[in-house]
Formats: sequence, structure tokens, C-alpha cells
Amino acid sequence: MPPLDDNTTVKTMTDFRQTILDLSNAKPDAVAVRDADKTLTRRDLAQHAGGVAAWVRALPPSEAKPRIVAVLAPPSADQIAGMIGTFAAGVAFLPLDPSLPHARMQTMIAQAGPVGMLYAKDQAALAATLCSGLPIAALDRIAPAPLEISPLAPDAAAYVMFTSGSTGTPKGILGRNKSLNHFLNWQITEFGFDATTTTAQLAPVTFDVSLRDILAPLAAGGTVTVPPRQTILAPRDLLAWLNANQVTALHCVPSLLRLLITEMHHNPDLRPARLRHLFLAGEPLLGRMVKDWRATAGDICEVINLYGPSETTLAKVFGRVGATDDITDGVLPIGSPLPNTDVIILKGDRLALENEIGEICIRTAYPSLGYLKDVAATRAAFQRNPVGSQANDIIYRSGDLGRMRPDGQIECLGRRDGQVKIAGNRVETAEIEACINAHQHVTECAVIVDRSDQVAPFLIAYIAGDALDGDTSMLIAALAKTLPDYMIPRFIVPMATLPKLMNGKLDKRALPKPAAMVHGADGPIPC
Repeated sequence: MPPLDDNTTVKTMTDFRQTILDLSNAKPDAVAVRDADKTLTRRDLAQHAGGVAAWVRALPPSEAKPRIVAVLAPPSADQIAGMIGTFAAGVAFLPLDPSLPHARMQTMIAQAGPVGMLYAKDQAALAATLCSGLPIAALDRIAPAPLEISPLAPDAAAYVMFTSGSTGTPKGILGRNKSLNHFLNWQITEFGFDATTTTAQLAPVTFDVSLRDILAPLAAGGTVTVPPRQTILAPRDLLAWLNANQVTALHCVPSLLRLLITEMHHNPDLRPARLRHLFLAGEPLLGRMVKDWRATAGDICEVINLYGPSETTLAKVFGRVGATDDITDGVLPIGSPLPNTDVIILKGDRLALENEIGEICIRTAYPSLGYLKDVAATRAAFQRNPVGSQANDIIYRSGDLGRMRPDGQIECLGRRDGQVKIAGNRVETAEIEACINAHQHVTECAVIVDRSDQVAPFLIAYIAGDALDGDTSMLIAALAKTLPDYMIPRFIVPMATLPKLMNGKLDKRALPKPAAMVHGADGPIPC
């Protein structure tokens, strides 16, 4: 395999931070960010971010490497200004959503070791609790200042995003500056983003998809709009909001798209008429869903399938979905690699044959920096390419099963371990099991994913323990203090004991069938 050389590409890539600054000078009155409470022009955003950057630069010296600043804020214009200001100061950005359980945020902060925290209004008490003894500042009270860009090396850390961990503890993924820039440069160029581009930030701030929701339009001269949280949860309201804000590019998971399609069947006038690009990721994309979308919304936009674990930065594979007559009803291929990226399918340590199922491995010049402060986990995931000839030829072993079709398109067929995708969020069932097992009345548990829907899988927990008597309310309340909503099982099934094989391991085949439970009246307790 030829070596991946990114030196030329890095030299020609534009720095999204500098581009945002240049656009604020060139078009200061253009709208940059709009949320339910305020609208920021490019001048406003630059001055607000400039104040944040100045505050970050004034933080006391620290030996922490990398230097990380946390931003505690829900999706909002202030949160975006805090993000841009932190990036501008050349410090790694750690997003924290106040809606997360406090215990989870405390774990994330303990791992990351931020040198300071910025917080949204109404979050002062929480910020003081989470970052006791560290400098903190309110985003809405920072004095505006000219935006200046601090140097940041291509291989420097740019952000930290936490994902579910198999050990029961969230894992921090350290994003690389050049890798973030590579994706943004690619998406803007590939899809012609410009001053007319308007995106919707639907992804939580703690999910790396939010970076492309926010940074791609800002670096292209366009606008990012932030819907109220309750709007995202109501398909009819979301469609109306997309139209009112003239959104042209939308990133979402297929399960959300299905809800929008259902709503448009009843209210065809709500179709998002200005949409030009629909990016889908995080879950398998079915051809019949694309057909339903086109039958309902018409050919108003291009549909793009994206794939890429957070460890490899935002997305590393894409596929433009072809004409309706050319696609099947089943799961669509994820496409082909981005520039300076290869995808290989390994069967053990050999290259899989065409159509042979193996592990999807990503070979790229633009990965993340690995797991924060966890060298062992990083080495386990980023390994030497067994079919490469160079000593420094590194691949990321995704844990996803897939195959290479004769036409060069890649199919993703699901996970090879206990990791699943729920509403586009990566979840380790082992982390949920660890939290459930910590409950004083639980003696054992098993968490599985129900895939009967294919598009919107959900979690079911089987538990055994004393003093439960079918009442799982205390368990659910305990989980809510530690886990985000999407990691709380939809159904909890109390059992006398969990079925075992002769070797003492869990007999998953003997567990009550998920489909029977969901559609029947006995057994499960919905959360």
C-alpha cells in the first residue's frame, strides 16, 4: 500500500479559525449564528469569541498537557462563541451539556483536567461545583474584544469528546487540529458550502457531529441556527422550524428522518423546501427510507450517507445516494473513503476477499490523537497495518463488521462486540451493565439491543436481585443520575435469575425474546 503523505495537503488547507476571522472582517453584518434568544452577526461572533479567547489566554500557567478549557452550556449562540474563542486561543475545547447527569460530568472533568471553565447564564452554581478551585467565567459577562488567532500546530489537540466506555467509565477522545481542518475543508469544497449555506445544530454539544453542524457553515461564510431543545423532539415543530430558518444543509440520524417522513405524510406542506443537502450518519440507512423521503419531500435535495468513528474525526467515508430506481430497499452502502484515506476489510490479519465479511479498518493521515490519558486503549485501537509494508502504517480497528463490494463501495453490517448505536450515539452495553450492577438490590444484569426495527434500535435490561419485587423505579432514578437519557434502557425486565450456559456464562438465547416483550403485555417494565 502506498504511504499516506499529508504534508502537501496540510500546507494547502485553510485554517477554519483564520477563515472565520477573515469573514468577520469581510462581511461583518452577515448573520453568523441564530438561536431562539439572539442573533449574532459575524462582527458580534468575532467580538464575543475574542473576549473568550482573551480570558483563556489570561488563565494561570499550568503544566497540564494538553491545556483544556471546558464550556458548560446547552446548544446556543453563547456556547458557539465559547467554542470559537477557545479554538482561537489554541486551547483544546471540552463541551459539557448541563442536561447530562452531574456524576457523568464530574467523571469527564476528572479525566480531562481542564484549566478553567466557561459557563452559560443560570449555570454558575453548577460550574462552581464541578470546577471547585478552578477559574470560571460566565459567557454572557465576558467583555468583547478583537478576535486574535493563536498559533496551533497541525498535530495539536483541538477538542475532547467523550464516548461510552466498556469499562463503565466514559472515554475521552482527543481531536487533532489538522484532522478537524481536513474534514471541514473537504465538506465545504465537496458540497459547495458558501454564504447561502444554513445548517441546523441538532446534535448535542457533547457529540462530535456538532462540530460539523457549527464549524462548516461558519468557515464557508454561512449561518448556523440552533433550535430549542423541545423543537427537536417534536417532528412537526422541527419541520416548521427548518422552513422558518431556511435551512439548506441538515445532519441527522435515520431514526429522526423517519419521524420527519411520517409527519410529512400527514402535512406535506411542511417539507423543508430550501434543503439542498441531507447528511445521514450514526445508524444504518435503508434504501426504502430514502425512497419514502423522496416520495414525500420530492427531489429537493441530495442525500449523502456518512460513516466514521469519532476516533477517526467526524467522518471518513461518504456515499452520494443515487437515483431512486437504482437503490434497493435494504441497508445502503456507506460509500467510499475521503481523500488521503483508505478503508480495508480485515479477516483476522489478512485482507478480506470481495464480499467477504471482516472488520472495517480505517487508514488515514487524519485520525484523532487517540484516547485521553489512556495509552493502552489507544494502542489497542490504533495498530500497525498487518497488510502494509511501512513500520509507521497505522490503522484504526473500528470493531464494525463490513465487506467490500465489487464496485468498491463499502457495506457496514453492524458491531462485532457489545457496542451499539442508539439515536446516533455510540454506547457500550458494558458501561450500562456496570451502572446497573452498582445498585444495591441488583445481583446480576444483562443489557442487549433490540434491532427488530433496524432503523431505531433500543436497549433492554434484564436484571436479577433481591427486594426489587418488580419495582424498578429506584433503579431508573439511580441510572438517571449517572447516564444520559439515550443510555437508559427502554425496558427493564426483572427475573429470578438470568439463564446460564453450562460454562456459567450468560445464555442470551434463553432470555425472553425482545419482540415478544415489546408487543406483548407481560414481562417488561418500560422506563
